[in-house]
Amino acid sequence: MREEQGKHLHGYTAALLGIFAAGFLLLVVFGTKIYLQTVAGQNSNDDRRALLTYLTTAVRAYDGQDAVVIGAGPEGDALLLRDTTADGSYEHRIYLYRGNLVEEYTPSDGALSPDSAEILGQTDTFTIEKEGRTLLRMRTEQGSVLVHLRSGEVG
Repeated sequence: MREEQGKHLHGYTAALLGIFAAGFLLLVVFGTKIYLQTVAGQNSNDDRRALLTYLTTAVRAYDGQDAVVIGAGPEGDALLLRDTTADGSYEHRIYLYRGNLVEEYTPSDGALSPDSAEILGQTDTFTIEKEGRTLLRMRTEQGSVLVHLRSGEVG
């Protein structure tokens, strides 16, 4: 009889161990799935903010008297950031072209060269609006950003 009780006890112990192992395995599988979804969401948010952050940084880097101008690009607005050096006047141009936000650095009197411009990121929307004398709102399909120019008016 003791032998039978021992067999039952070993059976229960093995069954309990199996239940814990299965539960642990399910916990790992579901935890991994939730972790991957969280990382994908964070990466998506980072991608959304990257273009807007780049635009803000570019405007602040060129924030000077008559240096930030709203111009015309091949598919809408263009952000023209003017830089005057001893060698002449140059523009850092950011504009929409074929579903991408692109940039180029060229002499101010040069024509746009969208085929040779560097791609910043994908977006189907890029608009620039002047809000007041010193505020600039830039929009992409990822959102919008409002930048205050410390040096003066938006051109």
